[in-house]
Amino acid sequence: MSGSRFHRIMVGTTILALTLPGAAPLPVQAQSQSQAGLRPIRPAMAK
Repeated sequence: MSGSRFHRIMVGTTILALTLPGAAPLPVQAQSQSQAGLRPIRPAMAK
């Protein structure tokens, strides 16, 4: 279970880093506060 979760987080972080240019330099921060960091970035980038 732990391995699957970690793999999922890594894949999600990689995809986000490739999709969002602002998340590329902050992959560790996005992983640490994915909920608090991606929430405001997602709508801001979409707009």
